[in-house]
Amino acid sequence: MSYSNDLKPRAFTLVELLVVIAIIALLVAILLPVLAAARERANRIKCAANLHQLGIALYIYANDNKGIYPRGVYVPGKPPRAFASNEFRSSENSITVALCRLVLSRLVPREIFLCPSVAPLPSTYTTTTPVEQWEDFGWERPRRNTLNYSYATPYPGTNGKQTEYRPYPARLPADFAVVADRNDPLPPHGLANPAKDKVVPQWMQDRNSPNHARKGQNVLYNDGRVVWASTPFCGYNEDNIYTADPNGEGNVFPNHRADSLLLPREPIWDY
Repeated sequence: MSYSNDLKPRAFTLVELLVVIAIIALLVAILLPVLAAARERANRIKCAANLHQLGIALYIYANDNKGIYPRGVYVPGKPPRAFASNEFRSSENSITVALCRLVLSRLVPREIFLCPSVAPLPSTYTTTTPVEQWEDFGWERPRRNTLNYSYATPYPGTNGKQTEYRPYPARLPADFAVVADRNDPLPPHGLANPAKDKVVPQWMQDRNSPNHARKGQNVLYNDGRVVWASTPFCGYNEDNIYTADPNGEGNVFPNHRADSLLLPREPIWDY
């Protein structure tokens, strides 16, 4: 008994193979953006969880510190600083040492200050001092590898317009921004601070944090909420949380007690 040649397996033709490859390529092109978007949504949730834990740590710290948020040594007349100077010691008026106090108080681990959406850059600096002995961030360079969040500066301006340094929470409104994704605005308009209704629309995205591809930022408010904001004009009275109110003392001091000014941010400091 013999079998017909028609029953033998038939190989794909070149055209059929190309069609299959094209279909697979199309599916990959469709699925990759979806997977990337899903990964970013997951990272935003993890980032929000980081800020939520920071909010709890700030509450505990303030409860043990006469109701006052952490800050470093304040020297009147000097601008805010960021990161450690003189090896691992903090400098005066340091914004970042205030956050590091939460680590030194064993309220949070250092890793909580790293946003999961931010990929670390190749290290250009190796410290000989154990990280546990650092009083401030900056044990690795670039310094974005150690800190991805900004903190409301607790230091008054040179004219004394800020009458107190960030007490918890009786003197500050609930929607005062305390911590958020770090903001490194793009030049040339990164330091400009017009009112919200005067911002050119195409500039608005450039004013967001780069942590999440400038789509927005997670913001921890004074009442403990963590909210995703698609614009930096999300502070008290819809002020820009990364700059001083218009007509203030430039860009490094709050203009009034409820003026959110979250630092550090480039290009004020060279990281």
